[in-house]
Amino acid sequence: MEKHREQEPPVVLVATEVHNVLIEGLRELGYTVIYRPLCDAHELLQWLPKVEGLIVGSASALSCALLKRAARLRFIGRPGSGLDHVDTACAEVLGIRLFRSPEGNADAVAEHVVMALLAFERQLLKADRSMRQHQWLRRQLRGVELTGKCLGIIGCGHTGGALAQKLSTWGMQILVYDKYKTAVEMKHRLPHIEVCDLEAVLKRSDYLSIHVPLTEETRHMVDRDFLRRMKRGSVLINTSRGGVLDLSALVEAMESGQLRGACVDVFEEENWDKTKVSADFKSAYERLASLPNTILTPHIAGLTNESLYKCSLSLMEKIALWRKQMEGRKDE
Repeated sequence: MEKHREQEPPVVLVATEVHNVLIEGLRELGYTVIYRPLCDAHELLQWLPKVEGLIVGSASALSCALLKRAARLRFIGRPGSGLDHVDTACAEVLGIRLFRSPEGNADAVAEHVVMALLAFERQLLKADRSMRQHQWLRRQLRGVELTGKCLGIIGCGHTGGALAQKLSTWGMQILVYDKYKTAVEMKHRLPHIEVCDLEAVLKRSDYLSIHVPLTEETRHMVDRDFLRRMKRGSVLINTSRGGVLDLSALVEAMESGQLRGACVDVFEEENWDKTKVSADFKSAYERLASLPNTILTPHIAGLTNESLYKCSLSLMEKIALWRKQMEGRKDE
């Protein structure tokens, strides 16, 4: 009986929505795939001791205590960029390999930022609402052009680079700051950008877009002091992680007129229909939502049909390469 169990194919739990290219690819590698895109915390807990692989989205928190219950777990895959919901240090100690695919949704997020900026400056949402109320506010809805303005980008990875690439042809001045990349490296990829220090980006940018991972270093990086150092009357866009931004500080900057607007896609507390948010967050969010010069979206910047495929394919390729390398070591 035990011998029969040892010969059973290893199991991978896919606990988030993915493209079929990943599911079929895992099966071709010999895995039994359990596809539970709506997997909740209780079901995840039941499966953890049984799986060799785990594919999760940003809503599935994997603490060290949970990882220690996954005795067979050899890899975790994240279709997308952030792994802030996984105790990566613990995973490394336990020998669990981590895979992600940030390149897969870079274009989707970059396009979302462009859309948000255009919608904000051309007052698209207000125009749509007024038309539905049979109002003709043509002269009151005069817009602002992006051409000739200055866009600051903090973080020049896959997504920040994609945004810089797209808007560099729009006649915008693109300022980029990345603490962990050299000017030579960034200029090689993006010859039309201007690499600056953080202070220059904050002081000169008409629009500032954040593209950094959530770490202990970046948590609440955008705080009161950060916002005070930004150019007065500028617009902040955050599509990275909610924890990067101090929401109360943003509200204060908006209410004081330090910032002219904000486009926010990610929040420190999310999935409101499934989890209870804290009183402090609810208060700050309601103040933000009451302001007319905001565009707020529910963490959708990276969600497109194309990014679902590209993230899934990239993840599949990385897992397949890892498997090939592991099998090569066994043959040695």
